[in-house]
Amino acid sequence: NRTISPTWWFDTLISEHIARWRDAELVVNSEELESLCERAAPQLRSIVINNWYETHGKPVHLFRGNAPKLRVIDLTGIHSHWEWDPSMIMNLRSIALRDVLISKGSVGSFLSMIQSPLMLEKLVICKLRLEGAVDLTPVSPSWLYSLKELGVTGLSYDILRYLFGTIRAPNIQT
Repeated sequence: NRTISPTWWFDTLISEHIARWRDAELVVNSEELESLCERAAPQLRSIVINNWYETHGKPVHLFRGNAPKLRVIDLTGIHSHWEWDPSMIMNLRSIALRDVLISKGSVGSFLSMIQSPLMLEKLVICKLRLEGAVDLTPVSPSWLYSLKELGVTGLSYDILRYLFGTIRAPNIQT
């Protein structure tokens, strides 16, 4: 008798090739999502991940935070451990977070990212939640001159106040 992992097909056919990916759009369950945490994605430019099956399992650290060419990240239904290499964050042009829970251990890194001088052109945040108690007092403004598109819905008052108290984006078009 041989035990087969429920994600053997995903591990064998998909995640083994992550190092070669440039663009990917995935609909995954929690086990498959965990498999994405085990490998770096050095060529990845764009990733869309939808976890429709189970919302907010244990926190995942996608690609071990190692996707240096990543420009577009679009996540739905994920409990994310948001620890990324700072040079990678600087390359991001589009961030979309829908129904995402940021893990308690990485809320500070996520908030620091919002405060950093990003080259973001698009920022969509919908139903974002931060795990645990967090000080959301707005800090000195961060000027995002490249930001042209901003979408914000379904946020708690504290997160909304923090975002609009921190982000300055004079070139918003939509």
